[in-house]
Amino acid sequence: MGFLISNSGEKQEVINLALLAKEQGTTVVCMTSKAHSTLATVADVLLHTADGGEAPLRSSATNSLLIQLYTVDVLFSAYATKHYDKILGQLEQTKTTVQIIEQND
Repeated sequence: MGFLISNSGEKQEVINLALLAKEQGTTVVCMTSKAHSTLATVADVLLHTADGGEAPLRSSATNSLLIQLYTVDVLFSAYATKHYDKILGQLEQTKTTVQIIEQND
């Protein structure tokens, strides 16, 4: 499964990645605030998030980013709760890997 995030759903590199994944037989899940975007049309599963309503002078899409991060956190928490025994070992392995990387920096 490929999980792609694009607020606009129109970033060409993300669309190209979705198309490539589909060519490889991968199920594509996308998260976007634009339900009728190109990415949403290409994806097999759409997670439609709220539009952050960004101010035109902002240098980054802060509201949209927070909405997307929150959605990913909720999805992960739900998955981790359902598959606790399986994911516990993976989380420990991730923690150990991050510690090794930090020691090597």
